[in-house]
Amino acid sequence: MIGNSIAKIHSALGFSVKKLNYLGDWGTQFGKLIYAYQKYGDEKKLKEHPIQHLQELYVKINASMTEEIEQESRDIFKKLENGDKDLIKIWKQFKELSLVEFDHVYDLLGVTFDDVQAESDFNKKAEEVFSELEKKKLVVESQGAYIVDLEKYNLGVSIVKKMDGTTIYASRDLAAAISRQEKYKFEKLIYEVGAEQELHFKQFFKILELMGYTWSKNLEHASHGLYLGTDGKKLSTRQGKSYKMIDIWDSISEKIEKMVEQNSKLDKKEIDKRTMIITRAAIVYGDLKNYRRRDLIFDSEKIVLMEGETGPYMLYTYARANSILNKIKFKKKEKIVEEEPTKEEVKLVKTLSQYPDVLMKAYKDSDPSQIANYAFAVAKQFNSFYENCTVVGDTKEEYRAQVIYAYKTVLGNALDLLGIQVLDEM
Repeated sequence: MIGNSIAKIHSALGFSVKKLNYLGDWGTQFGKLIYAYQKYGDEKKLKEHPIQHLQELYVKINASMTEEIEQESRDIFKKLENGDKDLIKIWKQFKELSLVEFDHVYDLLGVTFDDVQAESDFNKKAEEVFSELEKKKLVVESQGAYIVDLEKYNLGVSIVKKMDGTTIYASRDLAAAISRQEKYKFEKLIYEVGAEQELHFKQFFKILELMGYTWSKNLEHASHGLYLGTDGKKLSTRQGKSYKMIDIWDSISEKIEKMVEQNSKLDKKEIDKRTMIITRAAIVYGDLKNYRRRDLIFDSEKIVLMEGETGPYMLYTYARANSILNKIKFKKKEKIVEEEPTKEEVKLVKTLSQYPDVLMKAYKDSDPSQIANYAFAVAKQFNSFYENCTVVGDTKEEYRAQVIYAYKTVLGNALDLLGIQVLDEM
């Protein structure tokens, strides 16, 4: 959601943007997962609920981890990297079934991609990068691994290859960055990845610089915080303590549907449509209103409220503005009627005029929360205007309608940048 919004912000400012989904489909953890599947797996469960079953297996294998299992898992991954046909078949099944579920969630959230890449795509290229690192004398052998020593930059050491010959995600990330530059000739490459990977990104950006790639200065890590449990503690996939977005969606959608069904005039198709749009707004706004680096406790009760700093409230104020304009049969005019403005009108227009500056700052900081917070501020200002200024039938109806139209346009634009679809009526 954060990456999708950052992409939309850049597009709004004229950039040609490519959105890439980068799948972490390679690494020792897949050795563990295949070991667990061979020992405890159920093919029927895998096909019916792939993400859930794989997560159950991952929790189970980590709970029973021993040095022997750890070694067997490493051996399995080594065989996988060497192209073992049976293991590749299992791995592909994991990936393909998981992607179906991922795509369903992306579709619900309104997130699209121009390209889907995976760590496994850069396996061969990672070997070439390792050879390049050796030629440039950037690699040293240390404590059972090949590393790039970045101590003098206060960045520690970065492991780029294990002694058993298997690649590691650092070398695959290096390979992926080089390939993307060759393919896209980008002005900027933004990685929207968790803050816990901050050191990794600093290391691999520095390694690219040391390799002589001057474009490495155009790489950015737009980090995000963690989703925390209601107890404020970090969620762990290994321990089985994590949220699945589809479960969050279903829970919130159920609440929203009951609210929408209170309008007895709607047919089933319209109820489903509105439920989907409001649910998406609740989840997306509930996430993006927070500064991306801040950890987030997701409160499913609060984000569905029709008042306060919520997605449904944003949609409601947009629909209210649209309803007023429809009531007076408003038509946009090139020349705005000039009237002596009231205090509330001035406040709203001033807030609306801040939008270009907010957009530019959100772009510079790669921070959608600035758009989200602005949307709430302007919505509050509109409600104050609405409560204090009569529109329909007033002598200033035409002038105030122009102000409302400007509000509706700005709010709709801001919500679109967050990835939120609007409703003309609620």
